[in-house]
Amino acid sequence: MNDSREKLQEFIATQERRWNIRNENFGDSLDWNAKSHYLGTKGTGWLKTSGRSVKAIFIYTGKAFKQPDVQIEDPLYQNFIRAYFMLIIPLNEAMPSASKTYDTIQLLRHLYRSLIEITGQTNPVYLNHEVFNHAIGLIAEAKPDDLTNVANNATRLQSISKNIDALGFTLTPTDYNSTYASINTSYTKKALQAKAAKSIPGGCADSTVPDDEDKLITIKTFLNIVSLISLTESVGEKIVLNLLLLLIVTGFRFEEASGVQEDALEKLPVKGDALALAKKFNLPLYDLKIKYLGSKHSSATAHWVEPNAISLVESIFAAVISLTKPFREVLITQRQSGFTNFLPASLPIGIDGMVDLSDMDGYLINTAGTGTSTARDKVKKALNNYKIFPEVDKPNPKNSSRNITRYSAQTLNRDYLKFVTDKKYLSNGDGFFRNQPHKGKHIRINYEKLLFIYPEGASSIGQKRSYNNIVRDVAAQEISRILGETNRNGKTTGVSFFKKYGLFEEDGSTTSLTTHIPRHNVNTFLSIADISEHLQAMLMGRSNIFQNQHYQHLTMAQKLKTPSLSEFDELESKAQSDEAKDAPKADNSDDNDPQLDLFSASFEADVNVTPPDIDQSTDLDELFAGTLDDSVTTNPVEYVKQTGAMIFDPDLDLETNIKNSLHTLGSHEENAALSS
Repeated sequence: MNDSREKLQEFIATQERRWNIRNENFGDSLDWNAKSHYLGTKGTGWLKTSGRSVKAIFIYTGKAFKQPDVQIEDPLYQNFIRAYFMLIIPLNEAMPSASKTYDTIQLLRHLYRSLIEITGQTNPVYLNHEVFNHAIGLIAEAKPDDLTNVANNATRLQSISKNIDALGFTLTPTDYNSTYASINTSYTKKALQAKAAKSIPGGCADSTVPDDEDKLITIKTFLNIVSLISLTESVGEKIVLNLLLLLIVTGFRFEEASGVQEDALEKLPVKGDALALAKKFNLPLYDLKIKYLGSKHSSATAHWVEPNAISLVESIFAAVISLTKPFREVLITQRQSGFTNFLPASLPIGIDGMVDLSDMDGYLINTAGTGTSTARDKVKKALNNYKIFPEVDKPNPKNSSRNITRYSAQTLNRDYLKFVTDKKYLSNGDGFFRNQPHKGKHIRINYEKLLFIYPEGASSIGQKRSYNNIVRDVAAQEISRILGETNRNGKTTGVSFFKKYGLFEEDGSTTSLTTHIPRHNVNTFLSIADISEHLQAMLMGRSNIFQNQHYQHLTMAQKLKTPSLSEFDELESKAQSDEAKDAPKADNSDDNDPQLDLFSASFEADVNVTPPDIDQSTDLDELFAGTLDDSVTTNPVEYVKQTGAMIFDPDLDLETNIKNSLHTLGSHEENAALSS
């Protein structure tokens, strides 16, 4: 018994030391003994990350799985949960998984109920096999029709059991193994679709239609998004729309796009024949790079914009920088004050230190009534929602319809500070920054450095009020609401701007999409364009090429199409020689991928590169003899595919020239090196 207690205390002490080391490494002072901690967007210090926001609770069980809430009164069990919480956080500086942490902590609290029920004890050393069986039994009773949920929780309990047994502090091994079979939800979905098709007289599953076509942007959805450019009214709507446009152009993950900084663009002039080619096709005379931090363990730091999209990307940055300029100034001023003053310098404050309610409209708060006679009431209501109340609120002897309502500037500032502290935007005099995940680490970015920022409440289309002196980044749940994304219950959580402006699909339903759908579109286009798997993964900032298949929503006909970079048998001109016509066709088998041939020794030997000291022709019509239609001459990639010729920069070596011409640089380091 004493040995078990000592092992438990040693486990807790070890994890508390790790906690303190993390605090030191990140310059934070997070309290080990706190009753709970937020992870994600609401987290503080090294627990603040982008993405989902969850709360790890250590002092009560909650009402999960239809069970009553039970207070965890034993400090030892509380510390056991804290220690396990720290155990599942990576040993390096990688950020913890919010979802994994939430699910695990919830089960540890759930086990507390079963521990008391089975053993009558609260000390974790009494955890045993029967306790785990009782816990999963309660979950199965609560969710009899949700076998997937039960199976997932059983698997998590099995993992917890193995970790506990490895630590060896229980009196008897827990030795729990899940007896619930996992459900293949992908197969289930396809089976249901096939069953539904067969229920139609003469119906069958159409193999030419993707199963998950809802993961792509439809033409109607795209047209509705374009319509929003002229329809959106508020600053918040315009900023979110530009973020959506950037997602569509680049295929970024939401965390990557929302973490892009205002100075992320870099222009690099094109040279030599590439310059002449750009002039011929009326393209920008420079390449455009977006510097960003790849997430999901991606090491990507540069995204090269497709030449035809350069002007759009530049307009997105210009529009957002202009819209966010006043918000950036607010954050800079607040940070210079050490976040001690949240009242703007432009706010009219009387010599008695009081602020009239009428003077707050447009300075502190924007509402649907800003600039109208109803503004006072709306501003007062907005402040009340933040528990900010007036010092003076009495009838006006000169105007019976309007009270004299005044706020103390000192109290007003104090209440704002309390609000941003409670919201976890500020902690110990520091805050308003994002911990951007990159290569398993946190990269701190102050909000004023981000491209996409807006005032608190600016994304709420239904309420129409924003707090000008509280400026923050764009959260995932907020943009999801604006785009009309549904929650797990299939319901929307607010008013989307598609609903606000009456934009519908062909079937009459309101347009909606998720932030991840544009990424599916871009990856599908890459696949249709016959870009090889490893290059698709590289271009999308993906560490595993096998993930490509989840983003390629192709019809059966497209999947059966043999990849080929140039199909001369269909495209060659009648003016070509008989010798060219009789030339053998390229072997397009899987074992002889033309894309891979581009880097082979035999191809390199056939390429004749003009030495830098010899004058090169800049007459592209002469360089690329033959008559081509406009669809080819206005598309550089098609030009290369149909003519078999490329433009070479004399300052670059052969391999880099080939990769640069085909937009297939081999690595993110190579991408970045090209700009040096």
